[in-house]
Amino acid sequence: MSVGAHRQGFEKKQCAGDRLLALANRPKQPLGLYVQSVMDGSATELTGPLMVRNAAVAPDGKTVAILTPEGQLTIYTIGTAVHRVISADEPLAPIRWSRDGEWLFVQHLRSNVQSSLEVSRLRLATGERLHWKTLAPQDPIGVNSITGVVIADDERSYAYSYRRVLSDLYVAEGWK
Repeated sequence: MSVGAHRQGFEKKQCAGDRLLALANRPKQPLGLYVQSVMDGSATELTGPLMVRNAAVAPDGKTVAILTPEGQLTIYTIGTAVHRVISADEPLAPIRWSRDGEWLFVQHLRSNVQSSLEVSRLRLATGERLHWKTLAPQDPIGVNSITGVVIADDERSYAYSYRRVLSDLYVAEGWK
């Protein structure tokens, strides 16, 4: 089969993995989120000007959860101008959607310095929030940030990274 024939057949149906979510900008424009076609490179704007810290795409590929720079968890519906802000008493950063698309795993961003991190499951339909795990390295000395949280498809396995800052303080007396 020629590449052209394969490409033509692929374009007739929408498959998983045929679009990308991209933080990008058009020439001389600010950053925003775009949905880009893998086949032809065309891009459709999902948000207006926006810088995104975290994003998670729902399993159906129709919904995206993001954390805005203002600390708001916002849900966008791809292909529409519809979005809604999820009310919360603290910033919640999306990690991933559950396999059934009913829940969103979120990390609680309580401060800029965290030696542990709470992860919850948030049911968007009702606002119900359930504690899932508290992530913390065995040795918390010097840990000031837990980042890069990923949860596997089995929704039990996970990985994360953390930043540790260790330093020594010396006191010198009698210098002239």
